[in-house]
Amino acid sequence: LIGCTLSGNHGGGGSGATSCYLTNCMLTGNADFAVANCTLDGCAVTGNNGIGVSGGVANGCLVSGNAGTGIMGAVANNCTISSNTANYYSGYSLSYTGGGASGATLSNCVLYANQATNGGAAYNCSLSYCTLSNNWATACGGGIFVNTSTGFLITDCTLSANAAGNSGGGFYAANALKPVLLRCIFSGNAATNYGGGFGSSGGILQGMVGSCVFSNNWAGSKGGGIYFLNPSPTVITNCTILNNSAGSQGGGTYNAGASQCSIMGNQAADGGGAYGGTLTGCNFTSNSATDSGGGILTGTLFYCTQIGRAHV
Repeated sequence: LIGCTLSGNHGGGGSGATSCYLTNCMLTGNADFAVANCTLDGCAVTGNNGIGVSGGVANGCLVSGNAGTGIMGAVANNCTISSNTANYYSGYSLSYTGGGASGATLSNCVLYANQATNGGAAYNCSLSYCTLSNNWATACGGGIFVNTSTGFLITDCTLSANAAGNSGGGFYAANALKPVLLRCIFSGNAATNYGGGFGSSGGILQGMVGSCVFSNNWAGSKGGGIYFLNPSPTVITNCTILNNSAGSQGGGTYNAGASQCSIMGNQAADGGGAYGGTLTGCNFTSNSATDSGGGILTGTLFYCTQIGRAHV
């Protein structure tokens, strides 16, 4: 199909199109799954009453304003995925995870203003060179939510101004997960409770977070930059943790296992730079606490350097 419009169709998987090649087409107002197991080039999948793209490959597409996950179980390259809401789609199962994408592989995509209960922008996805901004999760993972033992690779992405009603404004990991996050930027994300930039709970995270920047993130309670429910092994390496804040404990990190990190200018009531955790070879500079432990409160340090006031 070339330059076609498919609108107002109903019926099972792929109400608009199934197992087709579509170029410069528009799919709008379709129900359930707008398009399934297709190859799309330069298409607009907008305003459908259910999942936008299910399976297949999307290249250079706009997937926007769908009343369901934008892209599910597909490969997407150079796409804009915006204003989708993970919600009920008639005739099929209930799904409130992954507003922008779920179970997908994304490269060079922009995910903006998507919404879900968990995983506002992405749920159980692998991403590279993507930008995720202004996405919202009513529970956890405003930007990204990962919840499986399968490893996910997330590299060279920027997560900014995402928010979560509970935990993990930028990223949230649950259960015994093994994701790998490399060279990512977490900036200006917020969580009502825990982990403004990054949050993990359930089991011990066994993946790796390397060469990332966490800056200007905020948590209402604990872990402005990074939060672990339980003390983690050393999975945070060579990261910069800068100017984050928490209402209670751990402006920079909470219960984190970190190595060779720069922890600067963070603020909290207790443990401005870090609260708890095991930190090795880290540099603490100009962190502050309104109550106790400007640099770090509790926790274990090896070969660390602290410069600046310990109490304000």
